[in-house]
Amino acid sequence: MQPLFFSVMGLLGLEHESSDSSMAYVIYVMSIAGSSLIIYIFSTVKHGVLKGEALLLGIIIIFLAVHKIWVLFDPLNTILFPEIFIFFLLFGLPGFLSAAATLKLGLLPDLIRVSEILIVVMSVGIISFSVLPSLAGIRVASLAGASYQTLSYYGAFAFGMLLIYNFHLPNQLRFRVSSQSWYRLANYCLMIGCLTACILGGGRGAFLLLGAYFIMGVLLFFSDKTNFRTTRRLTSTVFKLMSIIVVAIIFVTTFGENDFVQAGFDRATQFIGDDGAIDLERGSSGRDVVYSWALEYIQQQPIIGYGPFGFRDKTLHPHNLFLEIWLQFGIIGVFIFLMVGAALLLKTFKNRDQYTIWIFSLFLYPFVMTMFSGTYLHTAIFIFCISFMVIHRKYRNHRLLA
Repeated sequence: MQPLFFSVMGLLGLEHESSDSSMAYVIYVMSIAGSSLIIYIFSTVKHGVLKGEALLLGIIIIFLAVHKIWVLFDPLNTILFPEIFIFFLLFGLPGFLSAAATLKLGLLPDLIRVSEILIVVMSVGIISFSVLPSLAGIRVASLAGASYQTLSYYGAFAFGMLLIYNFHLPNQLRFRVSSQSWYRLANYCLMIGCLTACILGGGRGAFLLLGAYFIMGVLLFFSDKTNFRTTRRLTSTVFKLMSIIVVAIIFVTTFGENDFVQAGFDRATQFIGDDGAIDLERGSSGRDVVYSWALEYIQQQPIIGYGPFGFRDKTLHPHNLFLEIWLQFGIIGVFIFLMVGAALLLKTFKNRDQYTIWIFSLFLYPFVMTMFSGTYLHTAIFIFCISFMVIHRKYRNHRLLA
């Protein structure tokens, strides 16, 4: 939702302060939320409710019920409609609605194909707004009014998704144009550009996300036996790798000494100490202080936390997924989250099919981001991916409740 908006603004060359609170952004968010609700209602009327979907609806109801209890018994400190609750309705809930509707209507292959085009548009917007001016000597370490972290995360996200599309997704999940040589070469150039954008922004969490995508790509390459089964397939894979390497060499040779690129790289790797160890005090951008404050709040109410939606008004933004859940629900909530998360990963692994690689590569971005910057309650992609993993059934996507 947000990556596409800011990237399109960048593509159009638009920039102004508080762009995430502009009228255009408000209309965009309301349109996405409203359309997802309408499509969800249509899919439910036509196909009913899936079992996994019913489970998620139950969890949402539990969230609302627990919040209501906090409002009743702690009315002075817990308001009925805190800001984070409104953001959940506008950003998080549409992720669930979209996942359920997509699976019930059988639109997942089409969504994957269209998503590639949207990622390409994102990449062009990122490169045109930030990378090209910076390489020309005018530093632009932001994206259409958003922060440097936004530029870094979106650059890493676009790079990772293009990596998965170009090397690991089957052709039937892509448009025919993806088999054209000019399109592949253009995609490789976009990947290098997005990699540069990530470094230009200097975001440390985004730099780790970039590394995670690299590791995922390597693991998928060596785990896919078809890459080595025939000479033709091996030659094709080697050609793709060599194309990227050639483009990268040309780029590094031309722009490797660019001061802006070097400054971004130095900032992104600042958390790595001189001895190679992690140095949080030097490279955490104050996260170590935030984490210590969050732990102090947790010590005050370690068992039950501060409520699912009211915790932010009583504590702070912890910049970490696990600390956020601990502040919401206490140690009990963290334990349940870990158990459910492990069960969900096991289910997804057993239930894996041609869509699993795509959903995991998509999920990697919000997961890493919520570990360092964002909040899961209003990260639409995070909620979408979790909802997909819960609802999706291999060969039985439409097993409905009686």
